[in-house]
Amino acid sequence: MLTGRFKTCTTYSSIYSDSFFGLFRKPIKLVLAIIKCWSVQLTVAKVKAVIEMNFNQKLSDGMIISLYTKLRQACSLKLDKENLTLGGIGRIVEIIVSLYCKVKHHKGKDLKRDP
Repeated sequence: MLTGRFKTCTTYSSIYSDSFFGLFRKPIKLVLAIIKCWSVQLTVAKVKAVIEMNFNQKLSDGMIISLYTKLRQACSLKLDKENLTLGGIGRIVEIIVSLYCKVKHHKGKDLKRDP
């Protein structure tokens, strides 16, 4: 377990206590590898294959999905939604509404989404 000692006092603290890594009961190397996979937008199935191949560890879909959800939540908290600017001068931004809302009454097509 990774621990650190504070300079002002003699108490020790784990890197898992009161941190993002404490949410998951996996080694930090594994969590960082999954974060790297999330940053390059790999699917859950591909992440499982990468982790199994490189770390010889089996992960459940639920664990990866949970980590992906926490990462999305952390990123959305840091966005300045009041001053969010899309595009710019001479740039056209297209927003696909079907990615953000459910289709009602069988109109249109709901696109598949990866967690």
